[in-house]
Amino acid sequence: MVNSMPANTWLTQQLTVNVNLKGTFFTTQAVGRLMIDIGANVGYDTLLASHLVGPTGHVHAIEASPHVFHLLTENLALNQTANVTAHHAAVCASDCQVRVFLHNDSPICTPIYRWLSVSTTVVTLTDVCDLGPP
Repeated sequence: MVNSMPANTWLTQQLTVNVNLKGTFFTTQAVGRLMIDIGANVGYDTLLASHLVGPTGHVHAIEASPHVFHLLTENLALNQTANVTAHHAAVCASDCQVRVFLHNDSPICTPIYRWLSVSTTVVTLTDVCDLGPP
């Protein structure tokens, strides 16, 4: 059966479900706050956080994989998230070199190219904690 529900209705229902499921992480008192999504993947939690902090809050989405970062930025653009800044970087406890395995175009981004990797920008945990609104 094809879902004929409008996308915004579906998303609202999903957000409501996730707010309930992730109540310990995302609170209803998030409006106007700053949230950081480390390992943002394609942006599911980033979009949820964007909705919860509202136009007066801000979200930083950090993703290390070049392929997944591209999907993240596409999703953010499609959802017109003005309160999200995407960062193509890895997060580590200290400055270091990080290699990220390249992914294919499968829906689960399977790292089948285990022998192909690229270096990526690294930000420290301190850098992440210092992030504020742009």
